[in-house]
Amino acid sequence: MISVKYRQACFAFLKRLWSGILNALPMVTWPSRVRSNVAPAAHETASASTPAAPGETVAEDPLAQAIGHLEYLGYETGPAAPDGWRYAQHPYRYDFHLRAFPNGIRLHCIVGIGAAIGNTRARWLEFLNSANDRGHIAQFSLIEDKAGICRVRMGAFISGAYTRQVFATVMDMWHDDLDLVRRKPEFLQASSAGEEEVVPAVTVN
Repeated sequence: MISVKYRQACFAFLKRLWSGILNALPMVTWPSRVRSNVAPAAHETASASTPAAPGETVAEDPLAQAIGHLEYLGYETGPAAPDGWRYAQHPYRYDFHLRAFPNGIRLHCIVGIGAAIGNTRARWLEFLNSANDRGHIAQFSLIEDKAGICRVRMGAFISGAYTRQVFATVMDMWHDDLDLVRRKPEFLQASSAGEEEVVPAVTVN
């Protein structure tokens, strides 16, 4: 009699324990075999490539965009130098170098003076200072190497990201500025007799 009651108590305890385990487990449903109308799981969409949202543009290399713009304007550009500078050549305009920096693109141009400046150095500096005042974006300076050869250096910096409209406007101003020194005015140069002579206008090469 005692063994029967003991078995009944054990069965009752196991039944309650099993019922508690079933209630604690989450309900599991089998997925449908037809998945054509089922949205993909989150882990599936995370790995898939998603197209850019409307109006969103993929960032491109600003220097490559500028090079493409210059080629449209008739420039030919060579490969990048080890220091990152690119050389742009044009059949009618001044050639120049350009390089991309984290905050923009730098333009750099050096042209030779077609004649010795002699004692007109002060006049040249005055002329280039006037060009600095009249120019839009370019900065002008007179440089001289160890051999005494003088050149005109012109530089500008285009800040910000590349946009076609801004770069086109900047190139128009750059060309206008460089044309300021394409042909300098006549300078007065003192002769050996102490008299001033007119030095003919010099074409800047």
